[in-house]
Amino acid sequence: RTLSLLSERTGIAIDSAVERSEPFNRYLFEKGIRINAAQYLKDIVFFNGFARRVAEFHSRYDLWLTPTLASPAPLLGHFDAGVHGGDAVMDRFIEFLAFTTFANMTGQPAMSVPLHWNAEGLPVGTQFTARYGEEGLLFNLARQLEEARPWADRKPNLKS
Repeated sequence: RTLSLLSERTGIAIDSAVERSEPFNRYLFEKGIRINAAQYLKDIVFFNGFARRVAEFHSRYDLWLTPTLASPAPLLGHFDAGVHGGDAVMDRFIEFLAFTTFANMTGQPAMSVPLHWNAEGLPVGTQFTARYGEEGLLFNLARQLEEARPWADRKPNLKS
């Protein structure tokens, strides 16, 4: 959809926009245009059911606490579809972003805060997800956490 909008808004032919894009974006475009209406509807039903299960969870609990990411940041090139291929990179993204995906799929408000720092001096995100429409709860929690464990002035140790 993004490449189609880019083409529409810039006047660049869709084929040219696809050709100019990064390998993983090309992979996603090609995969997306092969999804037919029946599969699309099945996917919508799946996502809707998943959203209902998450809503059921949030009827009992205010927040869902998870790591933000499934592992530390990978090395540069880990997500390069030009090297590893689109399917392999998709699998890597699914694994790496396992905890953030459900909030993106369901529209649940979520926040990631750096409550821990690893031995290399890099922040480790802690994700809090609230029920739909409860962004205020997350803002209040973020304020309380920042007061208890300040991070605003902490900077990661980055080396090039």
